[in-house]
Amino acid sequence: MAASLVATVGASDANAYATMAEAEAYFANRKDASDWTGASSDEKAQALIMATWRIDQEDFEGTPVHPLNGTSSGTTQALRFPRYGCISDEGWAYLETVIPEPVKKATYELALEILGGGVSLTDTGLEGFEDVKLGPLSVTPRLSRPAGKLPENVLRYLRPLLVDSSSLAFRMLRS
Repeated sequence: MAASLVATVGASDANAYATMAEAEAYFANRKDASDWTGASSDEKAQALIMATWRIDQEDFEGTPVHPLNGTSSGTTQALRFPRYGCISDEGWAYLETVIPEPVKKATYELALEILGGGVSLTDTGLEGFEDVKLGPLSVTPRLSRPAGKLPENVLRYLRPLLVDSSSLAFRMLRS
């Protein structure tokens, strides 16, 4: 059964932050996008959906425009975006009627990583280790891939929108 991509902003049945056409345009002139260009339409749709689901597990600034599905009997939205109170790294507020461009770019990049096998959404927690033995105890860390962590190229886009739990700094909003 083909994956059904729903990228309607704020919809209660949305499952992706970007349309196939947007993703195709993003990768059109990329030299390093062979994992994307070589994939079938269904694989691409699945990768965009999986990337969106993984990104939605992060803790973002602001609040969803509508309550998330399952939290209200009124109008709801399936995904964490659109949101009120999302500020760009330059201090401008994103409109609450759109998915911010950095979220879309993070979705494209994570979808590419998923298609290339560089990211697994089924981490066990042991991905951070090359070798684990129980007796006598021997642990060899794998520095290249910590479990559950988003790739750095994806985090670069999302970082300004994520809740920064390491500081109590206030963000300034330009009007």
